Amino acid sequence: MVNFYGDSIGEKVEDGDKVRTERLFTESKEIPTVKVSDLPSGYKVLQIPEVTERIGEYRNKFLKYYERTYVKISEYKARKKNELDDRVQYLKKNIFVDKYENEELLAPISLLGLGAFFTGRILTNPTNWGYGALLIKGQPTFFGMFMSSVPARIILPIFLAGYTFNKFLPVTSSKFMETCERDVLPKNVTKAIKDSKRQLYTEGLVNTRKTISQAVYRNCEDAVHGVRMSIAEQLDKW
Repeated sequence: MVNFYGDSIGEKVEDGDKVRTERLFTESKEIPTVKVSDLPSGYKVLQIPEVTERIGEYRNKFLKYYERTYVKISEYKARKKNELDDRVQYLKKNIFVDKYENEELLAPISLLGLGAFFTGRILTNPTNWGYGALLIKGQPTFFGMFMSSVPARIILPIFLAGYTFNKFLPVTSSKFMETCERDVLPKNVTKAIKDSKRQLYTEGLVNTRKTISQAVYRNCEDAVHGVRMSIAEQLDKW
């Protein structure tokens, strides 16, 4: 056993420019908690059993906590990976179904759509219509006020990007809209959108086209009748 507070021999040891003091303690039986172990290499190991036991307990607790944390992190990563794989498969199955568009057009049209979006942002920027402009100052016109309004600044960039995708990626765009209507939007909202489209198409385009056709037909009929009457009058005069 070693007594840290008993007899000791001090010895100064030179270490380069520094001088340190090494204290060699003599063995004593007054402190039984300090244990000295001789290693086969000739070195001696000093340890306090109570401290060693406490450190061992802390080490075991830390290892158990580490194992539990590692298992939880591994499970979380596996779960997120499965969710990501499911979402990728869902997108491939429901939206990205056209092989040619996916392989040849998706990347360049995505860049083109991004450019269209930022073009809309530039067109609706108030500084381009006289609001605090650095180069061209003046009172903005009505069209400039319309283009720089909040609805235009929100709708126009999205409209240009959506039109670009719909023009060059028709299959992907249609599948995207169908998927949103089926799985994302509430059913009442989807029904309202479909009714609005149907009403706009039926009462707007179809009826307007029918009205224009009828008006043109009547005008043509009246014009032909007027020409015939004029010719008949001229013939009667002759």
